[in-house]
Amino acid sequence: MKTSQLSEADFRDYALIGEGATASTVSREAIDWSHFYQHFYGHLIPPESPVWVFENGALVAQSDAGAKGVQLTESQAADAVVRKKTPDWLLACAEAALNQRGGKWDWQITASQDAPLIILHFYTSAKPKQAAFTRHAFTVAPTVRVSVVEIVGDLHPEDLSGLCYGQTSIKVSAGAAVQHQRLSLATAEMTVMSDLAVDCACEAAYDLHTVVSGGKQHQANIDVSLAGTAAKATVNYLHWANHQEQLDTALDVQHLADEAISEVVIRGVADKRGTSSVTGTIHIPPKVKKSRAQLENKNILLSRDATIHSRPQLVIEHDDIQQCTHGATIGCLSPEDLFYLQSRGLSSEQAKQMLLSSFIDPILSGFVPVFGAAVREQLHA
Repeated sequence: MKTSQLSEADFRDYALIGEGATASTVSREAIDWSHFYQHFYGHLIPPESPVWVFENGALVAQSDAGAKGVQLTESQAADAVVRKKTPDWLLACAEAALNQRGGKWDWQITASQDAPLIILHFYTSAKPKQAAFTRHAFTVAPTVRVSVVEIVGDLHPEDLSGLCYGQTSIKVSAGAAVQHQRLSLATAEMTVMSDLAVDCACEAAYDLHTVVSGGKQHQANIDVSLAGTAAKATVNYLHWANHQEQLDTALDVQHLADEAISEVVIRGVADKRGTSSVTGTIHIPPKVKKSRAQLENKNILLSRDATIHSRPQLVIEHDDIQQCTHGATIGCLSPEDLFYLQSRGLSSEQAKQMLLSSFIDPILSGFVPVFGAAVREQLHA
């Protein structure tokens, strides 16, 4: 199993935001705001939607109309969201940077929301190489229903290097339901790392649809804990590696209480010299009864030079379960299917895009329709 490692020596090449400056002093004259508006799908956001915009971890704009019961505060806590796959030195650097310059935010959601909460995180550059850190902690009150759309990306020129590291934690209280839609996109030379930790209480439901693409190196760690009885988590994950991108994903779902349910669907696409590695694990420890778990990982290679590594794992430590399944495939687009579509009048490229669209639809169908269509168009392009 091949995974990439970001070394401390590599990190020394990056300059921290805030060494003599804060995020607010970053030169905005160099930012192509029309590119921001297009790249972050700003043109698709309804005017009445509640929106928050973060630049390098700092809140720079918000339009919270209709978001009653949502409280956002800048956190002063010194704790970090510690992940198993993230190097200790990077956690220490991030925590030190956040303590000095802010960028840590606490979200309290105490009322159900009619419209999705749209959160835009983007990174800009003031130096040849720079690093940016941010942390968001969400707490969803009992029985609350909420949809959160996060779009994460950068406005760096294609040849400019940088490191973006984000920590996100979500606590879903008893009986609450969270629909989480997350896009993580990056330009060619960016290094992106993200840690997502989710904790579900009794009868809580968490539904994640996420897309990861772009960057020189893009590492995502996702940990989901089903800590309450009858908690349920659904994870739909798409990784798309193109050019010479290297994507790494570590997904871990822990069943910690009886009658927990987890459903994980992973789709992967690699083209040109892209490389993607996915480790997906569902763990059911002793004395946790009547669990249901499903882990599916399907991947498509579009080039002879592309590489995908897949490692699905079910760790079941007793016999009292309802149903547990897993499977993984890595292959190419079917020549027979391509020939059939072309025989019906489609060009080779149209046939290829149609097959790819059907392959990734289980992930994109969970997004707000206008965002799903825009992501599909961008990935095909």
